[in-house]
Amino acid sequence: IDGNLWQGGCPEGAAPKEIKYIISLYPWGTYQVYYHQIYLEATLFDSSVIPDAATLDFIASYVNQCRRLGPTLVHGQAGLNRSALVVAYALFKEGMVPSEAIALLRNKRSDVVLCNAAFENWLLNLK
Repeated sequence: IDGNLWQGGCPEGAAPKEIKYIISLYPWGTYQVYYHQIYLEATLFDSSVIPDAATLDFIASYVNQCRRLGPTLVHGQAGLNRSALVVAYALFKEGMVPSEAIALLRNKRSDVVLCNAAFENWLLNLK
């Protein structure tokens, strides 16, 4: 997505070896991790209810710390809503305008990124 920042969906098998940090937002599907990888798991639901703001802030800040240190993967189930919410918020926290972050994710990941209107609207209303 941007430098050391990767976004994806539900894993199959082992995590890519080049990834150092894995942030899983979908605990029902996990990667097999290597000894050198650091794994954080948080449960987020893809629904019309926005996750707790403090939780989102913590995860997005953690994503930004990780990507400064090495290749970082944020994943949910399909890699479209949960992971996009967190990645776009992380980009916003680093100075990117929300609409630009959403456009970048749609360009790099899929046109249907943030098909969850509640997540997209929350991001677009960030100040």
